[in-house]
Amino acid sequence: MQNRVLFVKGILWLTLIPILSTIFVFVFLYLLPLIGIFLLPPSTIIVIVLYTLVFYIIIMAQKISYADLDILEMITIPNAPKEIEDSLKSRTRGTNRLVTVVILSCLGQKIRARYQSSLVKRVQKSGINLTPTRIIEYLTELEKSNIVKSKKAYTREYSLTEKGKWCYKAVTTCFPKRQFWFITRHYLAYRNLPPFPVDTKEGTTQV
Repeated sequence: MQNRVLFVKGILWLTLIPILSTIFVFVFLYLLPLIGIFLLPPSTIIVIVLYTLVFYIIIMAQKISYADLDILEMITIPNAPKEIEDSLKSRTRGTNRLVTVVILSCLGQKIRARYQSSLVKRVQKSGINLTPTRIIEYLTELEKSNIVKSKKAYTREYSLTEKGKWCYKAVTTCFPKRQFWFITRHYLAYRNLPPFPVDTKEGTTQV
């Protein structure tokens, strides 16, 4: 029942203003003039519709604030174990930023350098107001969960495991930045994710 309500709300969010604008144009530019009633000049009608559509586009392009608990509670991640979903939803204190999401986003981007120092700086520049030591602690926890792996050479370098790649895909799918995609993902439930990789007895990860 809850899913149906969300679906209906999503459809209304995405279509109500465009449908009402179309009806408005039809009524004032075609239907009423057809019976000899001219309430508004065509130029005024066009301006009203354009302003309405601009307002609609602005709403759909708004950034999503995951600091809002109501929004965060709406997020579901298909096929994700509970501990993985909880980890992806973990937030920093104060700024309430999704720290795991930001770390995975930084690691998943196609950049050459994922060394510890540069990765920490990228995470901080993304709005995570934490010390390097605290960020490294999060990286260590992700490594213990087999989401991130590292190797030590001149300095420590991080990369995503198969589980980490799945989590990165989940991040890009389930944590959109704009209102339009949030409605599409979490109201209309358009979230296609593969099964979560599992660890085999040999210690490898099976997709």
